[in-house]
Amino acid sequence: MNENKKIIEINTISDCANILGIEAQDPHIMLFTLEQVRKVEHQPMRFGFFSVACFWSTSNSDTDAMLSFYSPGYYEKEAPQLPHDTAGWILVFNIDLVKDSLLYNRLFELPFFSPASSTLIKLRPTERRVVVSCMLSLLSELNTPRDKFTSRILTSGIAVLLNISSRYYENQNTLTHSTAQSIVNNFITILDQYITSNSKEHGQIPTVASCAAQLGISANYLGDVVRSTLHISAQAYIHNTIISEAKYQLQHTKLSIGEIGYNFGFKYPHHFTRLFRKATGMSPSEYRTMTNKKA
Repeated sequence: MNENKKIIEINTISDCANILGIEAQDPHIMLFTLEQVRKVEHQPMRFGFFSVACFWSTSNSDTDAMLSFYSPGYYEKEAPQLPHDTAGWILVFNIDLVKDSLLYNRLFELPFFSPASSTLIKLRPTERRVVVSCMLSLLSELNTPRDKFTSRILTSGIAVLLNISSRYYENQNTLTHSTAQSIVNNFITILDQYITSNSKEHGQIPTVASCAAQLGISANYLGDVVRSTLHISAQAYIHNTIISEAKYQLQHTKLSIGEIGYNFGFKYPHHFTRLFRKATGMSPSEYRTMTNKKA
């Protein structure tokens, strides 16, 4: 992807409709098909609204569908890579639609809405039909002439969809202790392999999202499992792992600060220095000087 591409700020439902070249059914909510998204050339985008997407393969109706979620502030650098035989529905709505309802506060508590990453939930064919039914019910209401009940009915429909999504999220993420420990062990193994690897991609230090992708689970889910098992956030554990090894190399090797940062996969030395200082309260060079004096 061209890193110099301008980020498109899609803050309103009207912005979304204009980019897709379709008419918004309502100023606060819109429902459209995956095919309509494919017609638009992708650029880096930052969203200002909530989104729920359900998509599946049209060539095999017995395969699992996927349910994805985005929340305001989510930054999508690249277009999702979906097979050409994928179909689906996408619901977008803004906070103003639900501001006077009980759903307003709940939105920010739902684990699958995160501005940092998107969440994927696998759906069996029967579950997919339930989700699509909820979306089509919303579409039916959007195509009904507006009256004083419209906003309440739309909000209730979204609440039903999100309650069902919460059920499927819980079902997918309910783990025995042994399964949770297995995920954590594999997470630690990924980091150990990263530390010992001699072929790190520069500018590609591990993230919660990249580790979760290797494990085949969502970033939010990995974060929940790591926090409940290790009592530390997954991001903090990644940084602690890097800093621990960096301390060893600063104390026991003659590699320069730049070389150590570069070997860890940092694109620029000051990125490594900034992370080290944030974790230890001193720069890598200050740490090296201090440990050498003690030796």
